[in-house]
Amino acid sequence: MFGTAVTADRIENDGATVTSSREGISAPSASSRVEERIEECQTDGCDDWTGSINSGGTYYTEAGDDFSGVDIDTSDDVDLVVNDRTGGVDISDDITVSGSGDVTVYLRSDGDVTMGGSTSINDGGNPEQFLMYVHSNVPAIKLTGNPTYVGGIYAPETSLEGDQGGGGGCGAGNVEVTGSVVVDNFCFENGEFNHDPAMDSVEVEVDADTIKYLHISENHVEVELN
Repeated sequence: MFGTAVTADRIENDGATVTSSREGISAPSASSRVEERIEECQTDGCDDWTGSINSGGTYYTEAGDDFSGVDIDTSDDVDLVVNDRTGGVDISDDITVSGSGDVTVYLRSDGDVTMGGSTSINDGGNPEQFLMYVHSNVPAIKLTGNPTYVGGIYAPETSLEGDQGGGGGCGAGNVEVTGSVVVDNFCFENGEFNHDPAMDSVEVEVDADTIKYLHISENHVEVELN
């Protein structure tokens, strides 16, 4: 699934540099996977969210802005569950990752996820170590200004776009994304989207819809009675 820089149902590229892409791809939703993790935290409890995470585990918050400015030590794998109840997530401070473990983010919000300015996520890290699943309730992930993102984004029912500023178009900015993204609509006028081959081995853990068919046929049997 992460075999190209951009995989999307529709691509509107008005000037961005994209090293590789696939269009017309409708991937399974991440919503059920995100909801499962939220329910687990609400039912069984998860670790208390903190701005400096220095041990493995699953951390839960209902304030989307808690996601901004987190320092993560991945000596062990870390799961971040964001169940935003404030109507949007604004990532305005850097998210730093150190260590050899993986960070997996499960994010639900009823508003956009915005990353702007010169904010960076996992800058200088390995892209295969940072993966974000985004619930279909999120209308758009907006990368504005000059942000840097290193990792994977799996949001097949969400748009990934620049700052349209109310004027239409795909928005400008000097975005730099290294890794791979899977989205519904991709819309940018500027920026660089570079695929990292390390993303090829990253497996997406979602439940695909399964359609089962019941085949009914009529068979004639002749029985001869003596």
